[in-house]
Amino acid sequence: MAIAPLAAGGITCALIGMVGRGRPCRNPLTVGENLWATVERQQRHERTGRARYGVAMSVAQEAGRLIAAAAGPRLAPLGLVRSGRSRLWYADHQWWLTVVEFQPGRSPGTYLNVGAMWLWAGRDRWAFDEGARLRWRPDGSWASEPPIGERGWTEHVGFLNPDQFARDVAVVADIAAGQAAELRRQFPDIHAVASGLISRPARRDESPLWHAFHAGVAAALAGKTTIAEQNLARVAATNSSTGWEHALAAEASEIRDLVGDPAVLREHIARVVNDSRHRLNLPPVRLELGPRP
Repeated sequence: MAIAPLAAGGITCALIGMVGRGRPCRNPLTVGENLWATVERQQRHERTGRARYGVAMSVAQEAGRLIAAAAGPRLAPLGLVRSGRSRLWYADHQWWLTVVEFQPGRSPGTYLNVGAMWLWAGRDRWAFDEGARLRWRPDGSWASEPPIGERGWTEHVGFLNPDQFARDVAVVADIAAGQAAELRRQFPDIHAVASGLISRPARRDESPLWHAFHAGVAAALAGKTTIAEQNLARVAATNSSTGWEHALAAEASEIRDLVGDPAVLREHIARVVNDSRHRLNLPPVRLELGPRP
């Protein structure tokens, strides 16, 4: 039986699946030409992708340089130092840290997080236990939770060009310095920390377990034994469903058992604090914790 020849280009389409049922393509090419066109198109896409990636990296590096130029002179007088070449600065207060982070997002620019990190939690990474994301207005005022529905607040500085970003990030760095100074005034000692944590409920963006744990430890160190036992017992009794909840409940139970022995309690907290410091590459310290004489 004679086999009718395929129309010009039909073999190409049938082999590479460009049209169904072996029908001829428009503008037919030979198989070799079609494959070469496919390879060339892929290479062109790869070159475009690399170029875009290079531009994005260049913008991110420029943003990081401008953030460092704005933040360094404003945060250094408050005792904050930069963590390597990151976008994070911290001030060391032995058993707690002030942490400032110029957090990158999906688009070039920065968000701003400022908060206190309690080192008695056995941490191996930076965290914001008191405070975090800040919002601000063009006049330089700021808040962690602006009034609901009030316009004019923003939480991100975009990168349009170096001059614009340098101006806008300078405002953000001033806000970071202002909030860092406010934390120092708010928490001069363990008694102020205990009073501050006990007097407020957990924030909307905060785990109630973590809040109760921090309030309980601070109260125990400040000599507020009844409040300490109540908060720590609440954490210890949690029906833990995750690994971190189970570990936190176990630590809360251990600290609760030490509340009646202040000397042993302080020794335990000092070990945990120095373990956290070690994991964060901070030097060990000799802590003086406990109620006023």
